[in-house]
Amino acid sequence: MFIGSLKLSSPLILAPLAGISDLPFRLLNRAFGCELAFTEMISARGLAHRDKKTLAYLASCDDDTPRGIQLLGSNADLLCRALEVLETHQHEVIDFNAACPVPKVIKKGEGASLLKDPKKLRDLLKRIVQNTTKPVTVKIRSGWDHHSINAVEVACCAQDAGIHAIFVHGRTMAQGYHGTVDYDIIRQVKQAVCIPVIGSG
Repeated sequence: MFIGSLKLSSPLILAPLAGISDLPFRLLNRAFGCELAFTEMISARGLAHRDKKTLAYLASCDDDTPRGIQLLGSNADLLCRALEVLETHQHEVIDFNAACPVPKVIKKGEGASLLKDPKKLRDLLKRIVQNTTKPVTVKIRSGWDHHSINAVEVACCAQDAGIHAIFVHGRTMAQGYHGTVDYDIIRQVKQAVCIPVIGSG
């Protein structure tokens, strides 16, 4: 599978798990066959302001490759400034979080809240694609709740923005991390776009 120019020989990808996907955990997963591994979700605002705690999430080593960095944000200018900071840090992929259901993230209009505005998400992704030379991916959910399952629409908007792959968590924002995963929505997304689709969650 290719994500942009990055060729992956293993289908195993370590998701960006907040509070879990630190350097030792990534290396442990690589030892068991995971090829591409993502950092924890990292605040674009924190990176843009070079916050020490935020920069600590970027800790890496020579064996930590290929590595993806997941960004969280909803302000295009801050996202672009964060990308400038990342130019001096080794990584092969940029992932954008449009899936986090945590209330403090939702209140800021970030994470899964962007599922309610696919056009805004598309515009943010366009800015990211335009301001990095790395392949760009996005993580989404099936929708906001069971009344608004819009993963296919969101995925098509993301593809229009020029991203290189989509990660789909088959639960809604309202479900959080509980309840049944909707594998059919992942299939529908796969059928709707031409770029790689990876199931998550």
